[in-house]
Amino acid sequence: MTELTNPENGKPRLAVALIVKNEAANLKACLETVKDFADEIIILDSGSTDGTEEVARRFTNKFYVNADWPGFGPQRQLAQSYVTADYVLWLDADERVTPELRDSIEAALNKPQENTLYRIPRLSWVFGRYIRHCGWYPDKVVRLYPTKLTGYDNALVHEKVEIPAGVNIVDLEATPFITPTTISITTW
Repeated sequence: MTELTNPENGKPRLAVALIVKNEAANLKACLETVKDFADEIIILDSGSTDGTEEVARRFTNKFYVNADWPGFGPQRQLAQSYVTADYVLWLDADERVTPELRDSIEAALNKPQENTLYRIPRLSWVFGRYIRHCGWYPDKVVRLYPTKLTGYDNALVHEKVEIPAGVNIVDLEATPFITPTTISITTW
């Protein structure tokens, strides 16, 4: 694969991609954690009515809308079709990239490994505390990968990155990204 490297630093270009709907309350804090190291930010909206677009456009001009909801996997596939960078990092609007995770991502991009996907530990905030037990931590998820190597499956919910045969999966060593959304007992 030909690398479309960033001419300023010679390393592969990184896109941060999100699918969103009515995330105005979360989006700014999320994008603040990636704006200084992402080469592009792609946001695919599902028909927000709360000011999500206005928040998004403060960070990127690559804001798209697909209100004809096809399901989570297909929506992520559509969003990825807008990515022009070599690598894509997927986030949800309620997630935050820690400084340590940013360093780990940048280290991986400084020495990219061929045919490699990267897993990131996720730390969830539920009922007013971080959950570090009962299988919730470290909740490692593939979220960083070469854009042309793979993408999300077709699942309508609980979508996952497809793992092609013969690829390596490397765990990024870092303080995990944080999912600070509070889940209340009424949600269950």
